[in-house]
Amino acid sequence: MRWRGLVIAVLLAALVLPGVPGDSGRRRQTLDAVILVSDRFDAADQLEQWVDTGGGYLVSRKEDALILRVPSEEVESFVSFLDDVADEVVQVRQETIDIGQELLEAEAGIKSKTELFDRALTLIDETDLETTLEIEREVLSILQDIEQLQGRYRMLLSEVELALVNVHFTLEEETIPQNLPSAFAWINAVDFYGMMQEYQRR
Repeated sequence: MRWRGLVIAVLLAALVLPGVPGDSGRRRQTLDAVILVSDRFDAADQLEQWVDTGGGYLVSRKEDALILRVPSEEVESFVSFLDDVADEVVQVRQETIDIGQELLEAEAGIKSKTELFDRALTLIDETDLETTLEIEREVLSILQDIEQLQGRYRMLLSEVELALVNVHFTLEEETIPQNLPSAFAWINAVDFYGMMQEYQRR
């Protein structure tokens, strides 16, 4: 039957999923940093190159911010590199969340749906045509569920392996002249102190 090849492919796909990592490898890490730089474009280039060389990748790049994926085991090294790139590290905030339960639930869901899939295929050989068509529709639904669960499982594993890092750039404050001329010529001609003295006499 045409389902045989499909069954084997799906069951193999479920079996090759990696197991849930140990306690030390099931945490999602995030890092938010604000750094003071004199040239944010040069700083962004250096950070992007470091991450690319270290096995991570760029998610998003804006004029004043970077979003990166950094291998979890390299987060501390990345923080140290920020010191080299920045004129000053204004703020670094790290957060770690245990997602082991989410991984276990996704894996259990895949196993459960795979068992349902296997049972449904066994029934197909024992039913009439009308019932077979109904079972086939159920099998397609189960396949979609397995695919979604596998996608979530791999996403969670990716979040464990690669920390999400946000770096915001801020520049040295520019000095503003005390006697900055106005764009309106008549204001520049006004003697403010003389005007205030005149007002006080009234």
